[in-house]
Amino acid sequence: FQEALKANPRNAEAINNLGLIYYNKGDSSHAVPMFKEAVSIKPDYANAWYNLGEGFKALCRYTEASDAFEQVTILTPQKTAGWLNYAIMLTIHNEADKALAIFRKIIEIEPREVNSYLQINYLLKSMARFDEITALIEKARKHLPKASITAFIEAQYLRKKKQFEEARDLLLPFANDTDPFAQKVHYELGQIFEKLDEPARAFHHYTEGNRLALQSIEAQTLDYELAFKNIVSYKEETTLEKIKKWTPPVENSNHQTPVFLVGFPR
Repeated sequence: FQEALKANPRNAEAINNLGLIYYNKGDSSHAVPMFKEAVSIKPDYANAWYNLGEGFKALCRYTEASDAFEQVTILTPQKTAGWLNYAIMLTIHNEADKALAIFRKIIEIEPREVNSYLQINYLLKSMARFDEITALIEKARKHLPKASITAFIEAQYLRKKKQFEEARDLLLPFANDTDPFAQKVHYELGQIFEKLDEPARAFHHYTEGNRLALQSIEAQTLDYELAFKNIVSYKEETTLEKIKKWTPPVENSNHQTPVFLVGFPR
């Protein structure tokens, strides 16, 4: 790319690609100026705007990231990547209604875009608009009928309605390592088994969720904190005696369930 820039210092594609090299090395502070230069040379360069948004996001400069992703949506309105990131930035800025409208727009463009279902579910819960979750579940059933994310959203809704047995039965088939959302499934099952007063099974699912989180480069801090909080709540002596005597269910018996999690990040 440097050779291309020697030949033409205003080659936007070469500048963008050089920025990507820095970005992929984790050096967003050097990548961002290159992405900015690329879009200044070629203002309709959607990929460079997207990369600029990612660079700002990596630097926690969310307002600037939001502006960059908004520009992507203007240039490529039928592609969901820009909309998705723009809506996430709006969520960070507590613009819930606007973010919700965009996530709904995304699943109109791409009805199988699973992250948008998750985000809509999260926003509706945070806004206490639980009556709207039923419509989301119906849409997920239609477009993602056998997906764990559909079962996950419905199980959370059932738990809210105190239908714990139904929530458990709906979600248990997805508690396996091959499912892409297994980590979230285990954490939700942990909460369900808490409500069913089965602390040993709850402990097992929180621990399985932690195991998957520690393997995942996309593990979220909130997931860590949630699991840590819940595992600590099961360290009373009487509960530990129950846990030690309990055998994990067959579908998860390939993994040893530890009684304590050592060195868990807080």
